[in-house]
Amino acid sequence: MSIKYGVMSHIETGEPFIKHHDRFAAEMYLNINGAHHLENLPNLFDLNNWNLEKLFDSEKGRYRKPKITLYFEVTSKGNLALEWLPYGHSGSFNEDIKDTDFTKFSFKKPYFDFYTGPWNRLFLIKEFSSFMRVTERRPKVFSFLWELVESLIAYVKNTLSDVVDFEFKNHIVIEYKDRKNFLLEQEVKSVDILGDDELRLRKREKEKNEWINQWLKQGMGLKPNQIVQAYIKNDQVLSKAAKELLSKANDGAKLSPAKLKSYLLKLAQFDPDTLGKKLEGTKLFINIDKRTSTPTRNTEQQSKWDDLTREQLEELVWSKPRLVIGKDFGVSDNAVTKKCKKLGIKTPKAGFWRQVEVGKIPQPNGKPV
Repeated sequence: MSIKYGVMSHIETGEPFIKHHDRFAAEMYLNINGAHHLENLPNLFDLNNWNLEKLFDSEKGRYRKPKITLYFEVTSKGNLALEWLPYGHSGSFNEDIKDTDFTKFSFKKPYFDFYTGPWNRLFLIKEFSSFMRVTERRPKVFSFLWELVESLIAYVKNTLSDVVDFEFKNHIVIEYKDRKNFLLEQEVKSVDILGDDELRLRKREKEKNEWINQWLKQGMGLKPNQIVQAYIKNDQVLSKAAKELLSKANDGAKLSPAKLKSYLLKLAQFDPDTLGKKLEGTKLFINIDKRTSTPTRNTEQQSKWDDLTREQLEELVWSKPRLVIGKDFGVSDNAVTKKCKKLGIKTPKAGFWRQVEVGKIPQPNGKPV
């Protein structure tokens, strides 16, 4: 069965392109075109498998959508699978499902139907690992076939969005090599499947390297450790440290105490585990207004903040001050306010919690007033 999701023109115009290339490219084209397991969708959409009691919102008088987690997995045979789990379920065979939005879930189909794959599989692209190895060196073929993969993922997301809420546990991340000739297709450096925490670390590392290369290595001719060590060595006096660093910097470089301060803060933000720890307890951080600065967040705090639902955040802002919420999640109170505004959450007015404290207003206990 051909994929019917608005990219048929892309598939049809691609046939001459694939035929012009080798047999492997043609096989991968067919593998992607026939990768979907739409016959498994009824398992997900069947109301008999839903925990209707949990899904009913008594306050709104209606049912909400069940929530699932989608995840990519490369099988032992090198195939790429997209599968789903009830949200909050780890995927363990022994784990109880009663606390999720489903009452029934199975990792396997009956024996007589095993060839169609697990009960929770949404698609399977065969020979995906080989596809990555071969096409990384052939950017034109990779670009065309990868567009098909993206179309397949988009189709699955669009099919699910009307019936269930979902989030991805991991992501396919493509890194490209620096383009030497802008007339040629960009070559692929790597293709990885990364979880949210790994993706955040990868992005932070990339931002860090780009910033260091632009402002320190090329602009100043200095390394991050040199800047931090000069600041500590010169008794944490910015003017002294700037003077020493300028004697080692590129000709014509400029570095004011204010600029040095901004560099140190940036380095602590990008590398909290190493450079950030060296700067802990220095004058630079003691003198920062704790209310307006954004605290350094650990990975667990960041994940919890990003995963907060609208309902959870609304309950929090009507349970305690935004400054306290910010400290709990490693963000500023301003970040809490912005997220509430983005999600359309009404927040307590200025002075509200002071009035609660002195007994003029009753404690709302998570309920908007």
